Amino acid sequence: MREIIVLISILITTPMFSQIPNGSFENWEQENSWEIPTNWQTNNAEMDFVSVTKVESLTDGDFAMKVESKGHSFEGYAPGIAQCAFMPSSSFNTLEISYTIDSIEGEGNIEIVVSQYSDSTYLQIAYWKQESITTGIQSLQLPLSPVNGDSLKIEVRANSQLTALGYEGHAEIIVDMMELSLTSSTTNSSLYEDVTLYPNPTNNKVTINGIKNKTPYLLYDSEGRLIKSGFLEDNSIEIDNSGVFNIRLQIEDVWIVKMIIVKK
Repeated sequence: MREIIVLISILITTPMFSQIPNGSFENWEQENSWEIPTNWQTNNAEMDFVSVTKVESLTDGDFAMKVESKGHSFEGYAPGIAQCAFMPSSSFNTLEISYTIDSIEGEGNIEIVVSQYSDSTYLQIAYWKQESITTGIQSLQLPLSPVNGDSLKIEVRANSQLTALGYEGHAEIIVDMMELSLTSSTTNSSLYEDVTLYPNPTNNKVTINGIKNKTPYLLYDSEGRLIKSGFLEDNSIEIDNSGVFNIRLQIEDVWIVKMIIVKK
């Protein structure tokens, strides 16, 4: 009987992993004059616009993926993008990544965006942004909020700032061992579950419980357009138009995403 109890305890506390296609970035294939990670799309272009490259592994295996803002535009660098769309093979609530950020200059930053296909579009279910370099290899556990069982899209972006003179700033990230997992108890997951919205659906105003006043937020429509941004007053937000929206909330050092449905 004691052995059965121990086994049950292990099953409850151990994460269950769902493999992202080539999430270890071990497999690469030739595209024109450069290599790209198999099952991933990049915005690599001809000649000097190669923003995604193969580098030495951060953890296990031989290789990892580096994404950097490297496409020349006037006096600066355009963003680098790598993305993968796939159908998850099992339930999940967390994206786990090993990463290091070697370079952030000027207006550069790193973003990771996770979206799920729903009603003919991709709705964002997680968002993470970093604006400073790291010391050594870091482990990110990003809480996710699936909206259905449809396909996912994961985007890694190394951004620069578009100005009247071109792109300014530079950003560079190396990612490795990217996994979806179903975890029962992580700090970030607990933070996510504590945040609730009421009423939802709403006809205009929604109150967000489980956060501090003046929490930074970004509000996007279903097509990914930024509608509002700032700091929440009285833990609530008003939305004038009907539709499906995603609100990004900064809690401690991560951004979480919640869906808001507005019906007039």
